[in-house]
Amino acid sequence: MSYVPDSENSPAESTPTEFVRARFHGGRFAAHAIPFDVLSDLAAYRDLLVEVAKRIFLDRNAGRVRVPKGFVESFQLGLVDVVRGNSATAVAERIPVAPLVVPRQANLAVQHFTEFDEARDLIDQVIARAANDEAMPDGFPIDLAKKFNLFGKGLRKGEAIDLSHPGTVTPASFTREVRKRIILTVDATYEDIVDLRVQVTGGDTRTRKIFTFSEETNKSFELRDQSEARVLKALGHVKQHARLIGFGLFDRRDELQQIIEASEILYSEDEPSTPLSEQLETLRQTPAGWYRADTPAPDAMTISRIGNLLAQIVDEHHFQVPFLYPTTEGGVTGEWPNGDWEVSATLMPGTTVIALHALNIDSDEVLEDSFEIDSDHALARMADFWNLMSRDTGAENADSF
Repeated sequence: MSYVPDSENSPAESTPTEFVRARFHGGRFAAHAIPFDVLSDLAAYRDLLVEVAKRIFLDRNAGRVRVPKGFVESFQLGLVDVVRGNSATAVAERIPVAPLVVPRQANLAVQHFTEFDEARDLIDQVIARAANDEAMPDGFPIDLAKKFNLFGKGLRKGEAIDLSHPGTVTPASFTREVRKRIILTVDATYEDIVDLRVQVTGGDTRTRKIFTFSEETNKSFELRDQSEARVLKALGHVKQHARLIGFGLFDRRDELQQIIEASEILYSEDEPSTPLSEQLETLRQTPAGWYRADTPAPDAMTISRIGNLLAQIVDEHHFQVPFLYPTTEGGVTGEWPNGDWEVSATLMPGTTVIALHALNIDSDEVLEDSFEIDSDHALARMADFWNLMSRDTGAENADSF
């Protein structure tokens, strides 16, 4: 299996109806695709545009308390292309909207309100100024800064969204740090990704709450969960440790104040109980003859190379810790469960090529790929391989890797 992306220097030509380009780059986006869980950022961006445009309209029309009927409905964005290079760029256009049914307001529904274009440009200025640690631009409704809590919510370390449109000289680069600065101009807290170890201390099926304690933060947290099954599972793991991944509320000192949402709660049976560092050390201590008399010990350079790659994807990209095993040839294999699939990544001694293999335990379907471990796109190739199983089979846990 091979894939050669389009050149980043040859994007598709813009069109007269193009409204915005959102270039996602860094981290997961080096896979030349936009994960589904990030698409909500585009919807949040559209909602932010609407709120700013409404305020612009009301500010210039003194005496009005509402925007005219058809104002919000007149602004619809549609994703018309994804330009693939060393990143993934979503191209959005304004979609023509049919007239409203109400006769007196019919013409308003198709009117092209310029406030949305102005809102787009103003948001670009907000992002650019925050990136330079400068004050908000004049004209931006400062109370709307908290709306940025939803836009960019899923960005991870090292990832960014560059916003541009026809005529843009320098794209506005939106990162986690920029988002945080914008929100904190008006609020004492901001929302961000949570990934921490907690101890389950209890639960309440009536209120759908899970109670946890984090040794990392030395705080107790209550998490409201709509799934009764997850609450019951938590009750079955009282006094046990778990990994909680989701979103939390942080203060200006970046201290977690509240867990807002949990996308995953991984218990001991869901992932290796032994940390990656300890598994690597066990491999280093494995002697020759561990399987048969002529079986070599795991190669030290191989352990170091694959260990560095796995540490990066676990620590920086929230991948699940794999189960590590030595091979009889002196190599190392990492294995993960992925829904109906069993996935492995193997590095053999004396080589720099990672061999990927996936077996569907229900259908016996096999997927394979390989890449250079020292490649700039190593993480992207692993993510591409993982997401291929999701696209082909709809595996429920494809995003948990």
